[in-house]
Amino acid sequence: MENFEILSSCQFGFRKGLTTEHAIIRFTDIVYSALNSNNFIFSVFLDFQKAFDLVNHSILLKKLETYGIRGNAYSFIKTFISNRTNHVKVNGEISNGIIQTIGLAQGSCISPILFLLFINDLPRSIRLGKPILFADDTTLIFHSDSFPDLVSNCNEDLERISEWCMANRLSINAEKSNIMLITNRDRPTTIQPIFLNNKIVSFCNEVKFLGLIVDSKLKFTSHILAISNKISRNLGIFYKIRHFVDKKILLKLYYAFVYPYLIYCNVIWGGTNAVHLNLIIKMQKRIIRIIHHEAYRSHTRPLFVNSEVLRINEIYRYLLCLFVFENRPIFANNENTGHSTRQNNDLRPEFQRLTLTQKSVKFSAPSTWNLIPERIRSIDNLDFFKIELKKYFISQIENE
Repeated sequence: MENFEILSSCQFGFRKGLTTEHAIIRFTDIVYSALNSNNFIFSVFLDFQKAFDLVNHSILLKKLETYGIRGNAYSFIKTFISNRTNHVKVNGEISNGIIQTIGLAQGSCISPILFLLFINDLPRSIRLGKPILFADDTTLIFHSDSFPDLVSNCNEDLERISEWCMANRLSINAEKSNIMLITNRDRPTTIQPIFLNNKIVSFCNEVKFLGLIVDSKLKFTSHILAISNKISRNLGIFYKIRHFVDKKILLKLYYAFVYPYLIYCNVIWGGTNAVHLNLIIKMQKRIIRIIHHEAYRSHTRPLFVNSEVLRINEIYRYLLCLFVFENRPIFANNENTGHSTRQNNDLRPEFQRLTLTQKSVKFSAPSTWNLIPERIRSIDNLDFFKIELKKYFISQIENE
């Protein structure tokens, strides 16, 4: 499927080298581009009802044939999904088996791939919006400089999706689906209703999208508050055991209970205004003081350097550079060409008209990459690159 590019480029789930972060970056790239064009934007977040459990076997097998999966491979998959029985065990008694004609086996390696093939033609039914899929999590983005056209386009495509669901015997829960309006223009005082399955879809100001709380102003304040609250609950662990374990153990706890929250999709929200990051900055300082058994008002810069812990701002820049390193094909067209100069190996950031849209990865990642030394940029080994890059940012903290 990968070799022959069968899977839709809109699909990010269960695919090698693609993560939720890539899906969210695609989302923000489209939104920032539309904001640069001074457009109104609708982000529609669809909620499929038990999509894996409702996959129709006969429809799936027809799609497999269409994609060229035939012969022994087809027979193998048909045998795998057919004549499966479900039983219920209560108080040691097992019920008679019921043959399942819908749904895919949970926990198998092939079921996610079969589901991707089943839902693969969904983006083709969408003509006016831009879809982003992570397995069954489906998001549509519509933008236009005319608000009435935007509403009309959204309703048209949602009607097409409803027809696709009927043909494929899947169901979307309109009550749990949401629309978010994003714009840097004056918001309309009245909005014509958006329909899905003849039900009005509700508007929202923020939504949890693949683990990231996205708000209509793209400030990510709610997401930062959410992860700050999670980190705050873990602070109690550090307080309780700080007198019983050494610094090495406390650092391991930091990387186990705090660091994962700080790095998840950080390249997307980590560049927000400093005022929104203050909660995390204060939280990091409290933790580093606990690790080093320092007083409440102790200066933290030498503590971060001593323990080689990056602050939230350095984490953001570190992850941006790492993203460029791991996704060089994305930035291949951004390389400068022409006469040999000191900046000849720099990357050209994608032009962004607005201060807000300069937070986009396609602008901020090349800009940050160009600031690190050439000796680090020329490293080919990922592990060595990480080591040298972290050393560089630690030295930046030390030299402040």
